[in-house]
Amino acid sequence: MDVNVKYEDGDPIPVKNVETVGELKQKLRETEGTDFKFRDFDKYKLFQGGVELDDPTKLLEKLAQGGEGITLVKPEEVAKGNEKSRSIVSDKTRYIVVHDFSLLPKHKIYKLEANKLEKVKGSREGGPAYLVLGSQEIGLIKKVIRINDTERKVECISYDVKAHGKIFIWKTDDQMETVQLHHKNNEEIENLEPLLNHKTYLERDLKYKTDRTPMSEILDLIERGEGGEEGAGERAGAGGEEAGGAEGAGDA
Repeated sequence: MDVNVKYEDGDPIPVKNVETVGELKQKLRETEGTDFKFRDFDKYKLFQGGVELDDPTKLLEKLAQGGEGITLVKPEEVAKGNEKSRSIVSDKTRYIVVHDFSLLPKHKIYKLEANKLEKVKGSREGGPAYLVLGSQEIGLIKKVIRINDTERKVECISYDVKAHGKIFIWKTDDQMETVQLHHKNNEEIENLEPLLNHKTYLERDLKYKTDRTPMSEILDLIERGEGGEEGAGERAGAGGEEAGGAEGAGDA
């Protein structure tokens, strides 16, 4: 039996020629383009219609919906000591980089849909002292710079977020980009100032929020103008040198 398994908000994962729940899960573990085999995949669960498929010997054809409507659910993640999750609202589709010190040298890219509350998560600087000293860096991707035929990087305007609260991103009537932090504790609204130098991150040092989407596909979309502020990408030798010369891995 061929099965399409739903996972997070990506495209369904196609799995061919499986007969039992256990066989389906084993083939999912080995899915190309994911890092499932490097995770504790036994903690991932399969569901159909809200019912956990916990019998590995169960034949798929005997399930209530056969092989239809099966969803893979990742284990509930326990927050790490310096990890912070926050909500962001953007007035247009944007891509952002969340500077994640727990994934070094990699950092996460998230897609913000227009006028939709999105949750992003990353590790803050400062280790165990993060509650007092830590901050979280978030970068708005402006463009993709093509270094050569096989290498690219993204350029961001970055903001250092030091307090709890929701982030709102929009352009004013005079096309000025505004990033505000609505503080959780006292409802104060803070206008965040961009860091002096633009940050750049190499393609190989970026990871999309889901496990299944190749980074190359995300940068292709941005390069074609989706979510970018300055249209299509450019070559580093044709005006693509970043302000301040800050390179992603070196910013960690």
